[in-house]
Amino acid sequence: MSDSSQWEELKDRLYDGVIDGDEPVVSQLTQDALDDGMPAEEVLYDALIPALEEVGTLFEQGEYFVPEMLTGAKAMKSGLTLLRPILAQTGTKPIGAYVLLTVKGDIHDIGKDLVRVMLEGSGFKVIDLGVNVSPEKLIEAVREHQPEIVGFSAFLTTTMPMFKTNIDALIEAGLRDKVKVMVGGAPITEEYAIHIGADGFATEASSASRIAIDFIKNPDNSQYLLKSSEQADARTYSRIQGTVDLPKPNRQLPAKPAMKPRERVLAVLNHEEPDRVPHFEWVHDLDLIKSMTKGGGYWDLVELLDLDGVMTAPAYRKKSLGGDMLCDEWGAVRQIGKDNYAMPVDAQAPVQTLQNLEDWQVPDADEDFRYENIRATIGRFGGERAIILQMRDVWSGPRDYIGYAQLFIDLKECPELVEGVVIKCVDHYIKVIERAADMGVDVVFTGDDVADNRGPMFKPELWDTLFLPHFQHLVDAIHAAGLFHWKHSDGNMYPLLDSIVAAGSDGIDPIDPSGGMELKVVKAKYGDRVAIKGNVDQTELLMYGPPEAVVAAVKSCIVDAGAGGGYVCSSSNSIHSGVDPELYRVMVESIHHYGRYPLDLDMLAPGQ
Repeated sequence: MSDSSQWEELKDRLYDGVIDGDEPVVSQLTQDALDDGMPAEEVLYDALIPALEEVGTLFEQGEYFVPEMLTGAKAMKSGLTLLRPILAQTGTKPIGAYVLLTVKGDIHDIGKDLVRVMLEGSGFKVIDLGVNVSPEKLIEAVREHQPEIVGFSAFLTTTMPMFKTNIDALIEAGLRDKVKVMVGGAPITEEYAIHIGADGFATEASSASRIAIDFIKNPDNSQYLLKSSEQADARTYSRIQGTVDLPKPNRQLPAKPAMKPRERVLAVLNHEEPDRVPHFEWVHDLDLIKSMTKGGGYWDLVELLDLDGVMTAPAYRKKSLGGDMLCDEWGAVRQIGKDNYAMPVDAQAPVQTLQNLEDWQVPDADEDFRYENIRATIGRFGGERAIILQMRDVWSGPRDYIGYAQLFIDLKECPELVEGVVIKCVDHYIKVIERAADMGVDVVFTGDDVADNRGPMFKPELWDTLFLPHFQHLVDAIHAAGLFHWKHSDGNMYPLLDSIVAAGSDGIDPIDPSGGMELKVVKAKYGDRVAIKGNVDQTELLMYGPPEAVVAAVKSCIVDAGAGGGYVCSSSNSIHSGVDPELYRVMVESIHHYGRYPLDLDMLAPGQ
């Protein structure tokens, strides 16, 4: 066989190895190609980069999911590790330099890490500053490395304002005109990117690398350059001032007799029409609570806003490791970020091998201290308001205790490890739920984000074979304890809803608009089988308003999902620290006013 045909065969096999996410094969074939005399540039540009681009394309087309992206990137990286020293010796220059970071206050990194691998695979020199990066550290890195592009990532809505802070820091340092600024992350929209003055916006890692390449090739006229805020119909994103007292039209219909809050929530779960649309939230930010209650706590907020459901949860001890680091009872090392959110540190996850799994001890469900807050909440609100126990189900455990990125890889490479963690977690949850049921809770609300805006983060078949049997076991145990089950997940949950409803979940939260889900669609298809909850936007509307738009959103939600009951009106996720307390108050008062049954459709009409 000639060198030419042999090399072509090697390149084809390398390409397939990256597509398949086969790290050992790609590493060995890269070494074989180099040993056979193939130039490092040819290995990179004729095999590895095209393969990674194809992985990105398959991801964008919905044929690949996060596990396939990560294993493909991991395979690509194994070949790149062998090529880098040779490329450096031959003087091959990167296509450009790119400074990458997650903004200050945010310690989520999986999206950023995917972008880094795609950029490196495309030939960029990437300076990854990590997570929770201050504007000062950004400026220092730009001065040192002189990149063509900087990229900011954020997962938490509350850290979005740091994008503008970073851009302002670049302007003040005289560096803004020297770099292109790209932004992305779960809560970020193109409109927001325009508002803050970014040059580019990417919805996912594969498109980020494509945009970055075009910025290098066409810095002044790239098709991906965002319009300036003067040219675009961008919102102001300015905070409202003072209190708001909007007019409330009079009802034309006599309202039903008043119910207790608990009766209201149980009516919704039993698909009956209550006296009014209930309201409660999955999470309230502590500082917002203090602001609204003038220094009080969550229970004071419950009374102030007449919340229909009261959240409570089991307690787990956390040991300080110094600074902003701690270790929880499950063995996860966590770093405290924005909103006091303790994000697991993937590199120190307690279950990374099957031997770790065998040795791993979950917390004792019978520890009495675990139930002190549950007992106190029931003592304060039991019989009056619905007592809702916050738990997890089948995703958050392996995410936190295996490590987020490694979990996706293990879904392909070691699914038995993932399932082993799920089993241990679910068994623990069931013991806690059974004891809490004896105390008097009404509903178990399990929160696990298994989807993003595109859809499930892994192939739906994996949900059916690996996760669903244990989800079903958990739901059955909740029902056997005499409780209702409410399932929470962000993102586009349409591909999984049939199975979740069939498993017996009594409620779905939220019907995420950022994932393209619509209340009226879910109501029409599933409203006779599950209660639904949502969906006033908390990523922008409850942060910036205007108040009139909040009222309009509440009315629209009630029209779309309130007919016949079975509906709880709430935010599209949670009341986080970025939510304006006054806008939240407007939302709750609007729910109480416009949500009385029988629904007054004239009063709910737009403009009324």
